[in-house]
Amino acid sequence: MADNNTDKISSDELNMLLEIMDYQAKTSDLSVRMPNESGTGIGRIARHYNKLIEALQVRTHEQDDMVSQRTSQISRINNSLANEIMDRKIAEYALAESLQKAKATNQAKSAFLANMSHELRTPLNSIIGFSEMIQHEVFGKLDHEHYADYITAIHQSGNHLLTLINTVLDLSKIEADAMLLEEETIHI
Repeated sequence: MADNNTDKISSDELNMLLEIMDYQAKTSDLSVRMPNESGTGIGRIARHYNKLIEALQVRTHEQDDMVSQRTSQISRINNSLANEIMDRKIAEYALAESLQKAKATNQAKSAFLANMSHELRTPLNSIIGFSEMIQHEVFGKLDHEHYADYITAIHQSGNHLLTLINTVLDLSKIEADAMLLEEETIHI
């Protein structure tokens, strides 16, 4: 059995331990220690309590360090994501701007082709018409045998070029939503 002097705890010692515990509970300040006078009843309790608080304080610091590291990592990730979002918004804006420029360019092209249709077709129709007249020898016989071949080639080339121009102009009308469809009933 232990000595009665060392096992007895005075009410002052017990009150001091309770006050320290109460202070630590209210403030989360684990730096305060209980005096552990050997040879007193409260001394043994104080030593064990102080070891417990010291271990708790070490673990708390480790947790704080880990939380700090994780917070720093999360902050870097958030910054990286914010930069990526900003880059994507800039790219989206540039893409929208490019799309707008492409639409404007396409409209200008369509307008140019529509305006040029008369300028291209008028001389081409003259070439085709005059070549037909020569081909049919309206004003008399062609003197050389190769002239008939040449005039046929001119006439075919003119018609081919007119077909290509009409196709390009039709495409520009479709792009400009200006193409009129002619519906008709057919017998199958």
